[in-house]
Amino acid sequence: MYVSEKLEASVTDIPLTGAEAMMVRISCSGRLASTVLAVYRTPSVGPSAFLDDLGALLPTLPPNSAVVGDLNFDLNPENDLDSCSFDYLRMMSSNGFYNIINSPTRPGNTKFSLLDHIFINNNEGQKISSCTIFTDILADHWPIIGFIKLPV
Repeated sequence: MYVSEKLEASVTDIPLTGAEAMMVRISCSGRLASTVLAVYRTPSVGPSAFLDDLGALLPTLPPNSAVVGDLNFDLNPENDLDSCSFDYLRMMSSNGFYNIINSPTRPGNTKFSLLDHIFINNNEGQKISSCTIFTDILADHWPIIGFIKLPV
């Protein structure tokens, strides 16, 4: 994650079962501008405990928050949503978060998956754009980028 030098950022590790996560609070002139929860959820651990932990954390996030990362829940509308992906999507939506990444982020032999997400919970007055970079130079997932102009 890149935060402009013009902003202040504080980082805290967040315990989520089956995942590595950090919370970054971004401030400008001492005023909180945004909170970003960056997550990598390993697909080798069952998602139930992770969803419980994330579900308890989401209501505590302030407006102008984002949940970003490799969550390993396939949200590609061209693929059948499994029950865990559906539960994840429903939980995010019920907490006011929506995904701004809508194109696949991982190629496959028979299907393309959308495993990497940027969920935001407030876009009033914000300029938002996002994209997926279709390259295999960095990893087996395609990089995602979200640009969110903060109200500072």
